[in-house]
Amino acid sequence: MQDSLINSGLSVIGDKDLIVQDQKTIVVVGVARGGTSMVAGSLFHLGVFGGEKVAPPVFEDVVLASAFEKRKNRRIYDIVRRYNQNHSTWFFKRPSVIDYLDEINTKLRNPVFIFIFRDIFAVSNRNKISMGLDFFTGLKKAQADYGKIVKFLNHSKNINALLVSYEKALIDKVSFLDALTSTLFSKPIPDFTKQKVLNFIEPSPDHYLDVSRSSKVNGKIESISTTMVSGWAKKHHGNDKANIELYINGQKQYETVADKSLGYLADQNQGNGFVFNLDKPLKDNDEVSVRAAGEVNEVKGSPFVYKASELVAKADRQTSTLMGSEQDGSSWLFTATPTEIYDQVSNWFQIELGSDNVLFDDGPVSSHTSEIIKQSYSSEDTYDFWQRSGVLENIQLICSKDYSVKYTWLIPASRLMTFIIDPLKNILRTYDFLKRYKGYSDSFENFITLPQYQNMQFRKTGATPAELIGFIGVIEQPEETTRLLAEFFQLDLKSIDDVSFDYDFSPNEFEMSDGLMALVRKNNQKEFDFYDKSRHLLFTRLDLQKKRKSYVHGSIHLFNSNRVAGYAFSPLNSKPVRVEIFINGKLVKNVFANEKRPHLMAYNVPRAGFVGFSYNFNSPLEKEDICECRVAETEQLIL
Repeated sequence: MQDSLINSGLSVIGDKDLIVQDQKTIVVVGVARGGTSMVAGSLFHLGVFGGEKVAPPVFEDVVLASAFEKRKNRRIYDIVRRYNQNHSTWFFKRPSVIDYLDEINTKLRNPVFIFIFRDIFAVSNRNKISMGLDFFTGLKKAQADYGKIVKFLNHSKNINALLVSYEKALIDKVSFLDALTSTLFSKPIPDFTKQKVLNFIEPSPDHYLDVSRSSKVNGKIESISTTMVSGWAKKHHGNDKANIELYINGQKQYETVADKSLGYLADQNQGNGFVFNLDKPLKDNDEVSVRAAGEVNEVKGSPFVYKASELVAKADRQTSTLMGSEQDGSSWLFTATPTEIYDQVSNWFQIELGSDNVLFDDGPVSSHTSEIIKQSYSSEDTYDFWQRSGVLENIQLICSKDYSVKYTWLIPASRLMTFIIDPLKNILRTYDFLKRYKGYSDSFENFITLPQYQNMQFRKTGATPAELIGFIGVIEQPEETTRLLAEFFQLDLKSIDDVSFDYDFSPNEFEMSDGLMALVRKNNQKEFDFYDKSRHLLFTRLDLQKKRKSYVHGSIHLFNSNRVAGYAFSPLNSKPVRVEIFINGKLVKNVFANEKRPHLMAYNVPRAGFVGFSYNFNSPLEKEDICECRVAETEQLIL
């Protein structure tokens, strides 16, 4: 058959050269439940940025959408400018965009529209199932919304767009993906990335159907005792309070409305709490479950099999202080200086761990900052606030743009995670950014003398020594970093492909004399030392990983001809680490790291700071003598 007679389900209108160029904004347009999530999800899995809070299964940028829908032009400008600065290509998806296409066309950089068309019967039927919308009303709405698209295409000039058939895309996913990528991108897409997209594309995925239901209720059982069950529940769509039912051993026993404020709930769940006071005490092996009225799915924590002995043990664990040892399951903290890396990794963790398990701290006025974090900013007693909130017992990760002192007592340095870039590259990228976008006009020579631009990444971690930090990724070592990251957090290595550690800014664009380079190093010596130590630790951990041996945090902080002293502690348990001390390759002493090191308490080390070791040599060392301190169990060298 002639190619001209084949209906591929994808058509291009406009200037193909403009469509394929790197600097563009891809706008996904279609009717509600008409396939826009399939297209947006494909772009997302291709690695295209889709907004600060974009996440499966709907892949909508609620931040930018809210600005458009509330007609906040200044906020639209700020968000779009930020996205343009950080991403050469990004996409925007929101079903309501169909009502302001003309505005979108004028306010986004080189907009390339993807219009997705789906059988209106299927659209109407899906709205009936998910939203309870009358079937014929759904047909009329779908017809009217498609009319808006046709009108826009008909009267607008110089539109660059792809027209996609949803049904055709599902029938032949490979052809759809090949046509999509070859039309939008000038560079070839790796096969493993394409495979991720093909694995994603499927008709009516279960998670999407679940989230898109208008009746969906989110919730969780937070506390169970012999005579009480409590937690929270709120509707996924709308602000109406949810009617909640309690089942014991499969039989409905109680019902109530989730409309209470409970002290232990996170701020975003206040006003949606529920409490069931039981007439009869629970017995061992009673099965307890909670669900919203009319819902099939239960809230998180259901079903719960009651065990009196396990609840007593849990209560004992909860009486321990938040400043417990690293292995007690407390939260992790992530921070990174390169904005692109911070955005990518924090979004990736949100997807992998789930949004309920991640908090964001982008500053007290940022819309991206979690409400509970904002509340902590205004608290007069930070210690009391976090003790009362209990939120860290349920949160796995806090993503913070700054490693503030407020977190050091909450989260040990050994649970801090960061990524570091070559210091010279970071200095040059910062200078280039300020000149391009912030109107900075002074010379590079003067720029490097400014304290706020010295040792930037080291200061970002609160000047924490590299050997105390839980995980440090090195941007210039992408393969090693991703491999260690996957092993470290027991995550699928393939999923980390979504995070790109490629950094295309080259310091070679600047000519720098030896004298100027010496000044850069002098003003940023702490950062260069921090970077070198981080690279060394990365390869040390990889070597231990290959040997299936565990890493120990440690360092030598005193060494002279008469004495050596340092510290060492394990991230896996609270036992003192045994250290072997060698002189010229000969073992001379075994010591335990159980001495007090008060200066480490600022970093919330385990064992209340009793992690130090020392040894006085029997006779003074000569200059040519070599002393080594190694972890006895793994032979890890402590530097």
